[in-house]
Amino acid sequence: MGGKGSQPYRIPLAGRPRASAALAVTALAFTLLVASCQGRGQEQVARAPVPVKVAPATRGNIASTLSYTGEVQAVDQIDFLASVGGRIQDVFVEEGAQVAAGTVLAQLETDTLEAQVRQAEANVQSAQARLDSLLQGARPEELAASRAAMEVLRNRYQGMLNGSRPEEIAAATAGRAGAQAGVETARANLATAEARLKQLLNPTEEDRLAAQAAFESAASGVDSARQKLEQLRNPTRSDIDAAAAAVDSARAAQQSAQARLDDLKASPKAADVAAARSSLATAEATFRSAQSTLATLKRPLNKETLRNLIDAYAGVRLAREKLASDRAIGASPETIAQDEDALNIAYRKLQLAEEEANTFQAGVSTEQLLAAQSAADAAQSSVASAQARLDLLLAGPTVTDLQAAQSAVDIARSNLVSSQIRLDRLRSPTAADMATAEAAVAAAESLQVAAQNRLTTLKNPTLPDLRSAEAAVETARGALQTALAGAAGAESALVKARTPFTETDLAAQQAQVEQAVQQLALLQTKYTRADIAAASAAVAQVEAALELSKIQLSRATLVAPFDAVVAKKSLSRGARVSAQSPVFSLVSREVRVVFNVEEGSIGRIRAGLPVAITTSAFGERAFQGQITSVAPSADAASRSFRVKVTPGQGAEGMRAGMSANVSVVIEQRERVVLVPREALVQQGAKTYVFVVQDDQADRREVELGLSNDRFAQIRSGLDEGAQVVVQGNRALRPQDRVNVIS
Repeated sequence: MGGKGSQPYRIPLAGRPRASAALAVTALAFTLLVASCQGRGQEQVARAPVPVKVAPATRGNIASTLSYTGEVQAVDQIDFLASVGGRIQDVFVEEGAQVAAGTVLAQLETDTLEAQVRQAEANVQSAQARLDSLLQGARPEELAASRAAMEVLRNRYQGMLNGSRPEEIAAATAGRAGAQAGVETARANLATAEARLKQLLNPTEEDRLAAQAAFESAASGVDSARQKLEQLRNPTRSDIDAAAAAVDSARAAQQSAQARLDDLKASPKAADVAAARSSLATAEATFRSAQSTLATLKRPLNKETLRNLIDAYAGVRLAREKLASDRAIGASPETIAQDEDALNIAYRKLQLAEEEANTFQAGVSTEQLLAAQSAADAAQSSVASAQARLDLLLAGPTVTDLQAAQSAVDIARSNLVSSQIRLDRLRSPTAADMATAEAAVAAAESLQVAAQNRLTTLKNPTLPDLRSAEAAVETARGALQTALAGAAGAESALVKARTPFTETDLAAQQAQVEQAVQQLALLQTKYTRADIAAASAAVAQVEAALELSKIQLSRATLVAPFDAVVAKKSLSRGARVSAQSPVFSLVSREVRVVFNVEEGSIGRIRAGLPVAITTSAFGERAFQGQITSVAPSADAASRSFRVKVTPGQGAEGMRAGMSANVSVVIEQRERVVLVPREALVQQGAKTYVFVVQDDQADRREVELGLSNDRFAQIRSGLDEGAQVVVQGNRALRPQDRVNVIS
């Protein structure tokens, strides 16, 4: 899964509590069989020293690397084009030449282009002179008179925009309130008249009781109307304070609604968006982790891997038997050495088979899978929620939200106006307010008299009473129609007071102001605005033509845009070129190495890591470099990530198009104890080395650190300088006598 030098993640076979029964029984059987064979072999060679080769445990540096194959690419590579047409006058570089940024590569003939620049400069002078002749003003007294007339019209327009005076609006508001009260009174009178007629036609005890209650209510209404009138005539301090408090409350409500509307208009805020993006990133990371955990638990046990493991155990058993048999019959040293090499190879195959088997997950319970699936689902839901929150913030407030907030502001403003009118009435009631209150008292007294008469009539109705009741109903209906018409008129008067001028009036006055502004502008110049605009446009046009001519003249000199090598020269001196004709191909002298990293190893690759670069063109010579960028997303087809490396000093000989081998140092240790990898003996989950002391093999368990294809780090269990067995150690057992050979 990773590059060369990466260490696979291992799960010891002996440490899994729920391994399949078949694997456990097979492993146990072969372990016992190998142990039995080992025991028999040791008994056969117990008295003969084992020939071995040794090497010292040394202290040094070790690194874990990932290896990849990539391609050398130029940082910049372009086809240099001619931007203008003409004949090539001089070419100053040849193919293979190295040029710095700003170096002149070639020169086109410039006679025609220089003539065009001079022609454009003359056109600019002519157009500017024409414009200057149009910008002559009128006499001062004419300008003063026109400016004064314009100010008069502008002040009149501003007065129309300001609308009516506050006292006029207040009077119209009071008139509307009085008219609405009259409508309500007329409706009540009509309802009363109709009820009275109905009661007279068929009076009941309940009607009499209701008439009595109506009389008492009318009397109470008279008292309430008189109290309101008295409050207007002589308001108390508590009444004024309550009205002022209502104004303050309405003003606070308006400010709160306006703040809410302003906050919606300012959305989304950068801090809220940043917080939402951070929450989304955290949720996505949690989801990826949960998916990885679930995928790990679901990995199946591979039957082919189990078969390879069994074959490897069998290979070790056969190699041991062959070595023991040859030693017993006194075979030649060459044969014994071949047997030992075969045994080492068998052990290596067994180690690889064990490592491959240990990468599979087995014995996972249903509860673990369900818990992992639940965690993945919850993480996915969190991602969706965070994404929805971010989308909502980025979308900003909806039209409905803004309309609702604006409506709340309008309602709060209306309540503030009503509360202020109420307070103004208490502090300084107008004649209209007093008239309305007095009319309310008179109406209440009239209702009281009518209630008294109705009660008397219910107790002893007569034919004239019935006729009178019928007439009262018709009269009340007419009064209601009159009151409704009056209310409509009062509403129209209030609208007129608030907006005394129509849109048409304002538009007409604004048109007069604009006409006065135009007349003043006409006096300031002898020519129309269109004449000046045309002359200004003519100046701008010829200035643009001059700038274009200068640009074309400058482009007749072909200049290198960056430090580069001339890879190809397409045209020579005297050749004619047109715009967009390729003249040179330039390749930057700076190169970089690009390679792809698979998904499983990208987490170990980051910008800034050192790398070693080799190419077939330079043999074993290695160039140093550093990772400068890692693609943020994988290629859709290969599922790999593109990584770029910048070579260090000394890599000037590298050329674009070369293939390159890249070794990325992902982890390294300095001044640690190292032994050759051949010295390691793997038994199950434990690692041993044999140390030779006084011609005797002592087996020691060690803890490994980093390793590469030659050495392994010993973290504990062995000291520097110890002589470890590197050949013949597969046949050794603890305390065997050995014969060290060179």
